[in-house]
Amino acid sequence: MAPLSGLKFIAESDGEDDALRSGKVDLVIGSSRDWHPEIKTQSLFTSTFQALVRPRHPIIGRVTPETLTHYPHISVSRRGRSQGPIDDALRDLGLQRNVALTLPGFHSAMMLTMKSDFILPL
Repeated sequence: MAPLSGLKFIAESDGEDDALRSGKVDLVIGSSRDWHPEIKTQSLFTSTFQALVRPRHPIIGRVTPETLTHYPHISVSRRGRSQGPIDDALRDLGLQRNVALTLPGFHSAMMLTMKSDFILPL
């Protein structure tokens, strides 16, 4: 690490564009989003859709985009968002999922999947 520099992790917000422009923030690492054209971006990695369900959940062994929409979903978002890339992919197929619960963290979401039919996309 550089001797006169510091590293500070903060929660995501909707003001990152302004923080980058003003120099208050030098780097943002986060999920993909639409940035203003003057902000340079680079993809660090791509991922595939995964999900957590309880043992013996009815969807196990029968996962298709259609069956994915038959069960309630939990969205984990520090910003309180219930929609994301999964919804975009399903929309392209003419499908929509039911996000029944939005939580700020994964711990409580994982606990809720253990005794329910909730699907927790990861």
